[in-house]
Amino acid sequence: MRGKMKLKAKILGLEAGGKQIIVLNKEDSDELGITSLARVKLAYKGKELTAIANITTKIVNEGEIGVYEEVREKLNVKENENIEIEVAKYPHSLQTIKNKLKGRKLEYEETFELVKDVVEGNLTEIEIASFVTALHEKGLDLDEAANLTLAMVNTGKKLTLEKKVIADKHSCGGIPGDKTTLLLVPIVASANITIPKTSSRAITSASVTFNTPIVVKEEGKIKIVKIGELVDRITEGKLSIKLIEVPVFDENFKIVFRPVTDVYRHFKKEIYKVTLETGREVEVTKDHSLFVLRDGKIITLPTAELKIGDYLVVPRKLPILNNIKELNLGEEL
Repeated sequence: MRGKMKLKAKILGLEAGGKQIIVLNKEDSDELGITSLARVKLAYKGKELTAIANITTKIVNEGEIGVYEEVREKLNVKENENIEIEVAKYPHSLQTIKNKLKGRKLEYEETFELVKDVVEGNLTEIEIASFVTALHEKGLDLDEAANLTLAMVNTGKKLTLEKKVIADKHSCGGIPGDKTTLLLVPIVASANITIPKTSSRAITSASVTFNTPIVVKEEGKIKIVKIGELVDRITEGKLSIKLIEVPVFDENFKIVFRPVTDVYRHFKKEIYKVTLETGREVEVTKDHSLFVLRDGKIITLPTAELKIGDYLVVPRKLPILNNIKELNLGEEL
């Protein structure tokens, strides 16, 4: 195992969605003593950054370091120039995530450091997902929510406007595709009022069709219902959402029941039918995420990005249904 190495840059011409990723040949990674997804510290002409390492036996040769665009731009490195690489220390933010998972209240300093690591690409997607899970499971008190907001402000780019009055607009959310911002902001701006605003693609647009059957646990009883009928009962006030649980994959891809937090219906969208070689099929919108096995890793992809031949992660069966020993037809009918 070596402390540091100098490798020649190979510009891959690939983007990693904002992540700082490099690729090492397995011979070099073995010499450094690291495995895939390990953190490495890069140094080039006085510039330093931390990146996540992927390992290969084909894409880059021994003595080379494959550089994604995000790393190339930050280091301003060119093809065949030497980059110094060494194993990086794990960020303290990982301990912060563990503390939150244990239910400990977070202070501003550690929250700021964690958000800073997210912004700078020092945490993997799995680690970020763990933090989000911790927030969902343990919650935030008012101080923690304020600290998280301030941390995001202080780690982001700020726009200072020398105006006495600056307007803003917020919607209640939950209705994807309504484009309220695109209509309202120009109207306000036309009245010579400063209103800086962005409008992004809704993230709540994924769905299945009305007649799609789903398994639910309603007041402790397991049933198979049409999702559209279930949504109708909840939105019409005939059923409390607090009484509904649905089976989901946990972090180990085991089937467990979890409470439903919200339901909604949106405008008609293009529908895709996904069919497995076993004959199982489902109809979903193009934005509906599915678990896909790609390059030996399980990731989520919108339905529109699926390819014929992809392997989907689905439950072979729902073992929870095997626990039903008897059925009272009088109650069910």
